[in-house]
Amino acid sequence: MSRTIAVAMSGGVDSTVAALLLRKRGHDLVGVYMHNWDDLDETGTCSSQTDYQCVQELCGEMGIPCHRADFVKEYWNHVFSSLLEGVRRGLTPNPDVLCNQHVKFQSLHQWTRDTLGVSTIATGHYARVDCNSVEVRLLRAVDSFKDQTYFLSHISQESLQNTVFPVGHLTKTRVREIAREEGMDRVNQQKESMGLCFVGKRDFNRFISQYVESEPGDFVTLSGKVVGRHEGHHLYTIGQRARLGGHSQPYCVTSKDPHTNTVTVAEGTSHPALYTPSFITLHPHWITCKSRDLFNNQSDGIECVMRHRHQHSLVPCTVNSRRYGLHVTLREPLRAITPGQYAVFYQGDECLGGACIAEPGPSLHKN
Repeated sequence: MSRTIAVAMSGGVDSTVAALLLRKRGHDLVGVYMHNWDDLDETGTCSSQTDYQCVQELCGEMGIPCHRADFVKEYWNHVFSSLLEGVRRGLTPNPDVLCNQHVKFQSLHQWTRDTLGVSTIATGHYARVDCNSVEVRLLRAVDSFKDQTYFLSHISQESLQNTVFPVGHLTKTRVREIAREEGMDRVNQQKESMGLCFVGKRDFNRFISQYVESEPGDFVTLSGKVVGRHEGHHLYTIGQRARLGGHSQPYCVTSKDPHTNTVTVAEGTSHPALYTPSFITLHPHWITCKSRDLFNNQSDGIECVMRHRHQHSLVPCTVNSRRYGLHVTLREPLRAITPGQYAVFYQGDECLGGACIAEPGPSLHKN
């Protein structure tokens, strides 16, 4: 059955092919370009204006109307401000999860309904949905390498019920082939959207230091020995190599203390202090009520798999609900469990939801 769908378009191959596939299925389409950040790149060029012009051209070739939606205020309030707060607290936030939760799958839905009278949106995300039950389930993409359900783990059930992912059942290779077959091969030349939209081509540390004051402090070892100086704890994350000279072995960050402004490091890239067999999260977001009830009603814990970074391998774990979050026990210890990042849980192909990591459990390091 045909319907009107608003396609979130970036000018890249994934969203373009999503629109092409929906048009072939007979749907009426409206292209929407999301403007989330006001800034110039290092060359003085406004990349968002260039991207919008590209989207306009693509929509013109496909014969569909094109609109520009401004979400700069929403992005600042719900994503960037949260990022800055987390960085100051010594966390390593993941703004992509927040952007999907609050902007791409909340503000955009509201805008298309209120402005265009369109209730269904489509994106070029690599994910799938299963609508054959009372609640819509979020499923991993066919292309496991491109799967983006990690970033979609906090969107609401209402949003999922009104979203389609046209490329989720395809591999990236096939998506590129479709673009060539449909005469849109030039979108294959567009650079992959891998970084944060507000950073662009700039160095992240230099960029974030414009908003978070740099305060020099000490690098200290696990025994408390000072082995160097840093320019600010916000420039480092757990597992990262510390920039220390004059040592035969590299040092890696094991923890940060924003109160004392110290960054604790251990010698070597595989030190036991970098590994933990468990961690605690904040309150989880479950995509379906069934998943929520499953975890809340099982006193012995739920066996599932999880990942704590995008594209990291899925690892077996046991999840126990707590009053204010989750306690996750890993079958094997993992390296660099990082507060501020997200743990996302799966059973089979289904993404159940996720939770922000609050703190890692005791490491394998023996004092």
